[in-house]
Amino acid sequence: MTLKNLLQSSLIVILLLSIFFSGCIYKENQSVGLEVPAEETNTVVQTKMLGAVQEDDKDVSQIQLNSPDQREWHQLGPYESIDFLGLFNNSPVYICEKDGKKLIVNNGTEGTYYDDITDLRKIGGKTAYLAGKNGTWILVYDNTEIGTQYDIVLSYTEVDGKILYRANKDGIYFLIYDGEEIETQYNVFFDILNVNGKIAYTTLKNGSNVVVYDKEEVGTEYEYSTLPYNWSGKLAYVSVKDNLARVVYADKEIGGEYENILSVNVINGERAYMAVNDEKYLIIYNGVVGKQYDSVQDLINIDWKLAYKAENGRKWVVVHDWYEIGVDYDDVGTLVDIDGKLAYKATKGGRAIVVYDGKEQEIRYDYIDNPVKINGKMGYAAKRDGKWFIVLDGVEMETEYGSIETITDVGGRVAYKALKSGRWILVYDGEEIGNYKWIYSISNISGKLAYIAEVDEGMVVVYHGRELGGQYDSIESVSDVGGKVTFKAIKDGGYVVVHDGKEGNKYDSIGSIKDIGGKVVYKAKKKGKWFLVYGGDEGKPYNCINSIINVAGKAAYGACEDGYIIAYDGREFGTQYRFVWSPADVGGKLAYGAKNEDQFFAVIDGEEEVLNYSMSYFVDVGRETLYVVNTEYMDGDVILLKNLIIYKGRELGKQYDNVETVIDVGGQPAYVANLGERSFTVFNGLEGIKYRKIKNFMNVNNQMVYKAQKDVRWVSVYDAEGKIDHTYKKDGMWIVVYNGKEGVEYENIYDLIVVGEKIAYTAENNYKRFIVHGEKVVSSQYDDAWNPVNINGKLAYLANKGGKLIIVYDGVEIGKKYNDIRSPTDINGSIAFIANRLNGKFIVYDETEIEVEKNYEVVNNFNVVNGKKSYTGLKDGKWFIIMEN
Repeated sequence: MTLKNLLQSSLIVILLLSIFFSGCIYKENQSVGLEVPAEETNTVVQTKMLGAVQEDDKDVSQIQLNSPDQREWHQLGPYESIDFLGLFNNSPVYICEKDGKKLIVNNGTEGTYYDDITDLRKIGGKTAYLAGKNGTWILVYDNTEIGTQYDIVLSYTEVDGKILYRANKDGIYFLIYDGEEIETQYNVFFDILNVNGKIAYTTLKNGSNVVVYDKEEVGTEYEYSTLPYNWSGKLAYVSVKDNLARVVYADKEIGGEYENILSVNVINGERAYMAVNDEKYLIIYNGVVGKQYDSVQDLINIDWKLAYKAENGRKWVVVHDWYEIGVDYDDVGTLVDIDGKLAYKATKGGRAIVVYDGKEQEIRYDYIDNPVKINGKMGYAAKRDGKWFIVLDGVEMETEYGSIETITDVGGRVAYKALKSGRWILVYDGEEIGNYKWIYSISNISGKLAYIAEVDEGMVVVYHGRELGGQYDSIESVSDVGGKVTFKAIKDGGYVVVHDGKEGNKYDSIGSIKDIGGKVVYKAKKKGKWFLVYGGDEGKPYNCINSIINVAGKAAYGACEDGYIIAYDGREFGTQYRFVWSPADVGGKLAYGAKNEDQFFAVIDGEEEVLNYSMSYFVDVGRETLYVVNTEYMDGDVILLKNLIIYKGRELGKQYDNVETVIDVGGQPAYVANLGERSFTVFNGLEGIKYRKIKNFMNVNNQMVYKAQKDVRWVSVYDAEGKIDHTYKKDGMWIVVYNGKEGVEYENIYDLIVVGEKIAYTAENNYKRFIVHGEKVVSSQYDDAWNPVNINGKLAYLANKGGKLIIVYDGVEIGKKYNDIRSPTDINGSIAFIANRLNGKFIVYDETEIEVEKNYEVVNNFNVVNGKKSYTGLKDGKWFIIMEN
């Protein structure tokens, strides 16, 4: 090529880049990691506007080219590495590394270089992070160093829009709030808040909780105090004396004495307490003490007023703004806010009704689904005398379907699933769509599908319709690390980790994969030694490595050589003990168990606490330390162990064979316990229903959710005369339990997530998998469906329809006209995804195709902020940030 031709080609490329991304409808303030391998040829980026969506198609694949407008771009770099951290104050933020130093790039502006940067957050709309500088640490807020340099900055938070952090210098602890340094004798702080311009918090003193307000301890006449909060500009907290709890407000006790007081929820900025006496429950909220009930559930805010449901003598009532608006119900469903009005379903005398805005609807049914909001109006599905109805805004519409499930709002129109002639159809805005039977979910990677598939010569991982890595003898542990697919595989007799399609080193053994600070972290064994592999780099070899955890964005783990130590952030931490185990992050502090000779210790933030038990592990509950310990008992001549909870320095509940999966529910510990062959939940000392197994125990809307396996049982089938025709064995069916309510039984259940405040998961029956959302099957019209994901509060999943991969989002099929489609992601309430056609590869965003074929090996971190697009690209081993001017 001549010099003249080369110059002409360069000018053409520059001219085309100047009209980059023309004709787009821009949205603001959202980002997505989309990775697109570049083509080998030099091409340009074009933007095409999608044509109108046909009502009978509901697809986004017909393209029309719009007139371009001129865009200019600028480039920052090069850097050795770039990590996209997200959007802060409507600007893309990156952490970049160059010459061994790190800096923050915010909205195209480079910050100061530091030895290390960690724990970046948004405080009051501005960026804050911890920076390492000459062996010390300092807090940086809005590109300004706050306070002085400290030996350790332990943690920081936002209190009323201002920075508060705690630090240690020369062995002295400090609280720094809004730039003011407060020296303190305490080294533990939690429940920190601003009350009328003064700082209040809970700390530990002599093993008990103490509330400190304006630098002074309050409630010293009590045995211990906790849960401070701002009650109309005055300090309130819970105190205990003579084993009885009370609420102290403005130095006065209110509401009486109780066996226990729990912090249940925060409603309109005020803390609602649940108090317990003689197994009766009541709510204390905003100075009002409510009525006692056998149980109280589902505290929510409706029109700025507290609402909940309560049980008395096996009958249910609903309380709203302290008034009982419904009484003597046999059951009450989920309380729902529909345009500031309370709605719920209830059963009474064997009939189902809906109550809306305090009034019972006149029509009764045999069954009613939970009411939902449809275009600002109340809608629900109901059954009466064998017929199914749709009720919208009080108007009943009879249908001819055998069943109706999952009524929902799609673009302000009613959508639901219905059974017709033994097949399932989708009814959308009154029109029937499809005629189906019924996909298989493995994992959700950044809103994109990843699963394991077996092929003729081995196994592969398929990510959004594309195979990653290669073929392997075995594959396990597909997971999301930094928004990229990561999995462990066996190949030619060795173990490898594959991250973003790239294989790591081969090892004799590999432990579980973790995401710590967006890096792939795991332990690996080679030639008899164990290494911590962090971001592809091997650490120091040890005889053993265990319990790898994330503490403030860095890896901590136990390791053994001659003795046992804890390693944290690549350095050996603390004293060498005979044994150490279970490192944990408790309120931003490193905690672990240790043993020397016959003495056990709990080591928290470097300080030893002598234990009378052998300790199992730590958990952070309400920013207070909870640990599980082992107690010994004799069974004949054999010494056996049981588990016991130690919380706030005291024994909590009974001893069990095993305690597992301790979580925080409303600031209180909840856990799964095992006794014999039975598993059950324990919350506030109360044991739940006993099952064969319990898994996936989690907190959803301050309610316990888990999947449970029921016992094997025999089921009788009766003939027309009411006689037993035959019996069969039902072996260990699985259910989802939400707030104590059991769901439908399935042979297997996978991948519990929350979408639109409802539980979603993949279920399996008779070797077929399908999506369940809000207790209803939503995907039976497809050949297969898997991997439910949450996009903008609505359900999306990948489905196989007649051998073609599609995305189903909020009930609408997307991308049917592409050869391949993958990676559905939320961008400002619109779907963005990667799609292939014969003529190229695209990012499809806001019904617009962006052809991505620049000279970069990899393009990712696509963003649209204030109408401008940006992304990062890899070229010749260096990373760049590309932004519209």
